[in-house]
Amino acid sequence: MKFKTIDAPHLLNHFNGDEEILLEMIQAFQNGVYNLLNPIRDSIMNQDGNQLRINAHTFKGILKSFYSEEGSKVAYELELRGLSSKFEGALEILNKLENHLMLLLYDLNFLQKDLDKTS
Repeated sequence: MKFKTIDAPHLLNHFNGDEEILLEMIQAFQNGVYNLLNPIRDSIMNQDGNQLRINAHTFKGILKSFYSEEGSKVAYELELRGLSSKFEGALEILNKLENHLMLLLYDLNFLQKDLDKTS
């Protein structure tokens, strides 16, 4: 199956033989994604550039671990906003990230089901 938000071949190759760890990572992400998004939203609302930079950078790294290039680019846009303390348009970028995450969670759900079948 072709996924819209992740590079599944690279992801699966990276975890080749350790699919159980990948499944745990997917589940942890699914359970905690909004705990990761809330600090980004809070730092935008509080106009705290340093916290926005840190939180967006962390989120970017997590997205990269799922080989989600588009998502990591959007998170990087927020990281740059935090670095420069420029908050205009930051909520729109966050909305773009949230929309991407809905698709990412959908893709990860299908990947998880595929992995469950093979393990």
